[in-house]
Amino acid sequence: MSAGLYLLEELGLALEANDSAAVRAAQSLGGHHGRFLQMDLEGAASCPRVQATLGGPAWQELRRRCTRVLWHPFNIESAPAGLSVEAAVLITGLTMVADRLASRRRYSVPNAHAPSFGANEHYGHARRQAGEEAERVGLARFAPDRVAFTVAHAGLEAPDALQASVLEELPRLAAERGSGIAVVTDATGAGKSVTALEMARIFNEHCGTQGVMWLLPATAAADQVYEVLDRYLRAHRPEYAPVTLAHNHSSLNETYADPRLAPADTSVLDGPPDDTPTAEAGPALADERETGPGTAGPHRWLRGWDNALLAQYTRPDHRPGADGCPPGAPQRATTAGDVGQDRGDR
Repeated sequence: MSAGLYLLEELGLALEANDSAAVRAAQSLGGHHGRFLQMDLEGAASCPRVQATLGGPAWQELRRRCTRVLWHPFNIESAPAGLSVEAAVLITGLTMVADRLASRRRYSVPNAHAPSFGANEHYGHARRQAGEEAERVGLARFAPDRVAFTVAHAGLEAPDALQASVLEELPRLAAERGSGIAVVTDATGAGKSVTALEMARIFNEHCGTQGVMWLLPATAAADQVYEVLDRYLRAHRPEYAPVTLAHNHSSLNETYADPRLAPADTSVLDGPPDDTPTAEAGPALADERETGPGTAGPHRWLRGWDNALLAQYTRPDHRPGADGCPPGAPQRATTAGDVGQDRGDR
């Protein structure tokens, strides 16, 4: 972070105060493991201190050359005049995910042993690999096909009065005003979950977003809603759509943790290698692949700790500071009744 600060300034990013573009870009670099440090421009991050403690002028010159080599393949003509907080957050998140993908041995070792080539060749190769790897681990986005209400929510013959009102009025409001917050209060079993899913679908369609993060305060409630979300998504019959359960006891949920649903890094919808039920598995596995819980389960990489939060559809435990869900995590759809579920209905 400190070494990159002055390299970024040399490229044209402003270095004036702690909110300047060079400082924010350097913090994005230094924070790619999730730990962000304050820049002490007069102390540890000062140019003389960096020169003295981070390898001296020779190392800084090598860093300068590497930076210039990276600058040219991207066809960058000039540095941006500024860097907003929102842009810095997105850049940092992208860097975190790229680092996690590229650091896996399955990816890094073959590339390390590949024949050497120039920067432009490496850049082109890396761009091709990036899309392949994102799709391989389940990060590719998809838009669910539109299906009838009774298909998306099996067992319901028609929307109730609240759901019908949402289906009729919310599309117009979302088209006019964009995203927002909707609060639903009702008794247990009154259909708040179905309403929340329909609201999320409408917001996604009109606001350019894709996906649902469904937050609940209790593990038991999260496990129950995971199956609701899983069934809802499978009703749209996507080719592959991971639904993750992101709390620190997800491995105890048989629906989510069944090893048959996460072989190596393959899609659970691929089935066994020959795509037919094995004799050992019996008919139960064939039935479960078609209709049972978890057939939209995630790849193994998306099952790991906070990686699960990257899934397009995820069901985390929303207790403040709970493992797998940081406080203040963004949410797509929830309802007031759900948030208060284990403390009595609201």
